[in-house]
Amino acid sequence: MELRDYVAVLRKYWRSITSVTFLGVIAAVALNYLVTPTYTAKTAVFFSVSGATSASDLAQGTTFTSKQVESYVEVATSPLVLQPVISGLKLPESPETLARHIKVTVPTNTSVINITVDDTDPDAAGAIANATGNQLVTAVSSLSPDNGKGQKAVTATIITPASVPSVPTSPKTAQNLALGLLLGLFLGAGQGSCGTAWTPGCALRLTSLSLPILRWWGASATTRPLSVD
Repeated sequence: MELRDYVAVLRKYWRSITSVTFLGVIAAVALNYLVTPTYTAKTAVFFSVSGATSASDLAQGTTFTSKQVESYVEVATSPLVLQPVISGLKLPESPETLARHIKVTVPTNTSVINITVDDTDPDAAGAIANATGNQLVTAVSSLSPDNGKGQKAVTATIITPASVPSVPTSPKTAQNLALGLLLGLFLGAGQGSCGTAWTPGCALRLTSLSLPILRWWGASATTRPLSVD
């Protein structure tokens, strides 16, 4: 289809295109309204080696710490850490259930563990993230072996306390509205292009109409995914 063909479709079917587009936006608004907002809070814990007195000791200690961090990722969502969190915050759930709301990651080439908590209550998300980080620090102190100098071989420190999130991370309101608008335009234009006869030629025209939308959404999918979690 050429530009004049698009213009002709818009002129002839602008009412139906407008109506379908409006319905697409309404559907997106309904989705945003019906989905319970989810808030995300994050805290960061730094791991370091104790008792290093030379460059060689520091290099060996860094390697040792990196290996230990991998183990402490599992510890962060274990009952050893989460049961005290539940008791301290008086949460009505088990460690296994709470662990499903916690994501623990290690940025590449770092000795930092990021603890991310999702919850429908922003205050709870922040409190759980901070409590989990603090309990992980305590667990590291109890699990880390001595270095032979009266110190723990590995120490953990909170470097970024979690704050109470003010904006929900889900649903993604703007993205859902944009997708609703685009889908409405796509369906409305498709209806106008095909009328009541869905022939092979109609399918070809509909595909040509969809390409700009698909290219835009495909290019942005990695950075702007549609998600309601």
